[in-house]
Amino acid sequence: MTEAEVIYSDTLYQVSSPVTVIIEKPWTAITPEERTQLSKILNALKLGIDRVRIIHQSSLDLNKLVDSPSHVIVFGLTLAGVNPYESLTVSDKKVVLADSLTSLLPDDAAKKKLWLALKAMFGL
Repeated sequence: MTEAEVIYSDTLYQVSSPVTVIIEKPWTAITPEERTQLSKILNALKLGIDRVRIIHQSSLDLNKLVDSPSHVIVFGLTLAGVNPYESLTVSDKKVVLADSLTSLLPDDAAKKKLWLALKAMFGL
């Protein structure tokens, strides 16, 4: 092993992929209540809203994710043949699909299902 290989070890630069949140409408259309709901969900995972990538897609396409995240949480979009609130792996990405933030606000049962799926996804 050369001196450069010791100093510039590959493991030094292995930064884990960020968590990506995909929402069905543009961020500017998200209400303050929905933003608060999203913040609560992320805080429960020990993630701040500033530590995740939030993107808008009108139809779900995981192949369009440029940063290759390890975890993807999707609100308000569906994937053919996939049940919401189940943690699954798609192309090395752990994915959970959920109802829209608007639908989650009054639905405590859906919030509980989401929390169970997120716990499974993040190994909590």
